[in-house]
Amino acid sequence: MTIQGQDGEESPQQLSMSRKERAGTFYVKEGINSSAMVVYDYNKLIISYRSWLAQACYITRIDKDNIQGLDAITKAFQYHQLKQGKEKESKGFPVPLADRSILGTTVNILCSNVPIYWA
Repeated sequence: MTIQGQDGEESPQQLSMSRKERAGTFYVKEGINSSAMVVYDYNKLIISYRSWLAQACYITRIDKDNIQGLDAITKAFQYHQLKQGKEKESKGFPVPLADRSILGTTVNILCSNVPIYWA
């Protein structure tokens, strides 16, 4: 499914849905030469983000009472990605998620060969 912005000038957002896994996957353009994927996993109540520029995935819990919008969640993940990059330079490496069993199939595939961090 492709969703066009309300003003018609924004680039369209692409959405893939999995009814079986209860997950929605969004393709997000981050700039001219960059893109990311955002997965809303409603079974595990987790939102994940993977930028193709960074060698990491980021996850957060879904707020069941007020589900985070795609724009807001993308900005939050990008902030954590930048923050983590600065922490690596100054304080040492953050510890990645050790237990991947809490993640659904879609997120495990998306983040299969990179570390996963809580955002």
